Amino acid sequence: MLEDKDILQVDATIITGILIMLSVTGFIGSGVGKTSFTGLASLVSIILIPFSVSAVLVVQLERMKPSHVRRVKSISLTLMEFGFVALIFLFILYFLFPQIQLELHLR
Repeated sequence: MLEDKDILQVDATIITGILIMLSVTGFIGSGVGKTSFTGLASLVSIILIPFSVSAVLVVQLERMKPSHVRRVKSISLTLMEFGFVALIFLFILYFLFPQIQLELHLR
């Protein structure tokens, strides 16, 4: 099983990478328009939630009773796994199916 610092490092790396990628996309533009960027930003912000909650849970492990640590660590890992699956799903939907980009542009 991963140690606390490893889980926290993975969460921080993913959050930082997503925010940098989102910033670069905002400056360069996605080619579809500003509305598309707003749609992408809202989707990506939802992806950040599991990683953020996972990181908060790991930070709080030191304050918990030893009997709760294993359960909370398991929840943190599950949230991290869910975040990875959601990130992959978003990538497949957004970048491999251009009609979704067009639909976000029309909103």
